Amino acid sequence: IKNGFLSLTKNKKINITETMKDFDAHFFGVIIVKSIINHYPLKYKIAPLLLKMLFDRGFTIEDIKDFEPNLYNSLKTLKEIKNIEKKTHLCYIIEKKDKDGNIVKDELLFGGERIKVTNNNIDDYIDKRIHYEMKKYNETLFLIKNKIFEFINQSMFSVFTLGELDKIVCNKV
Repeated sequence: IKNGFLSLTKNKKINITETMKDFDAHFFGVIIVKSIINHYPLKYKIAPLLLKMLFDRGFTIEDIKDFEPNLYNSLKTLKEIKNIEKKTHLCYIIEKKDKDGNIVKDELLFGGERIKVTNNNIDDYIDKRIHYEMKKYNETLFLIKNKIFEFINQSMFSVFTLGELDKIVCNKV
């Protein structure tokens, strides 16, 4: 946590950062493996969203509240807008600047630039937007998972609920 590759949520749960390096991701994977195998408790619990992403469980807007609070707040605000298509003209597209300052468009759906966000499809838009935004963690998650599953068969975790995984990883059984 002191090196900056892990952070703590407001509720004192371990979270990865966007700037986690390869070595740190492998190291965190080893920490999780050691915790499980040696029954050595982690000082903090792992953020539920991180557990869900590590063990390929689905996640929702509520799961990103502590992980990505700005994204959470903006999407919650969008969800509350009545007649969203008239007030925002939002489509299934993300516009952002690349490193050279040029605007790049990413579609959340094929043809997303022509699909308007409405109150009928806002939940779908939010789901796709969350998954799009969380892609920035994919490489780090891949490295952590590889380290964990190098020592422990991944299929062993499929039988456990999220609460049970939390107890196994954090040894709070």
